[in-house]
Amino acid sequence: MEYAIRPSNSELKQARRIIDGVIAACKVVMTKENDLEISLGWSDEEYVKHEMKGISGYTYSPELIAIEFNTNVKGWQNSLKTVTAREYAHSVFAESVPVSEIDFYWQYTVFEAQASVFAEKIVESPLEKEKSFTKEELKDYWPNYREKISEEVDEDRSLFFGTEEFPKWLGYAISYHIGKKLMEDRTLKEFSKVSKSEVLSIGDELF
Repeated sequence: MEYAIRPSNSELKQARRIIDGVIAACKVVMTKENDLEISLGWSDEEYVKHEMKGISGYTYSPELIAIEFNTNVKGWQNSLKTVTAREYAHSVFAESVPVSEIDFYWQYTVFEAQASVFAEKIVESPLEKEKSFTKEELKDYWPNYREKISEEVDEDRSLFFGTEEFPKWLGYAISYHIGKKLMEDRTLKEFSKVSKSEVLSIGDELF
């Protein structure tokens, strides 16, 4: 019987090198108060491979993020850079607002806005989720998105991952543009202080 253990030593070393480089860049752009542990593992889930470009990340707290990867997916290295930067940003946001207290979609929009704008500063590759819609398309979707923004975030995060009403990645695109606007008069660390009224006002102005 033949068997394989994934990630292999070389795959793990490569992923660790990428993450080390990204975290070094992240610390220069936005500092953290808490120490950070990154749990790194392998994922063979079809969704991760085909929908997430081989990388999945989640922030549990200011001190802990988890990243799973699959090197069989083309372009996984760039995806790993982007996800690492995004989760780092989430861990900074969580220092002010715990992940468990991000209950409503307007909060989640700000949470992802910070991550998107930050990741764009760190990685060289384009943010595909955020830029997968034209401004005109976002204007068409904004009224319905606006109606949902005061609702609690559902388990599937449907405004971001898609439903029959909202296409996949819509929330990321809207968040990105709101984040770019927020950056005109505040720092990344100040995103955690943004109010619902500000999110609505900026969205109305943009879309």
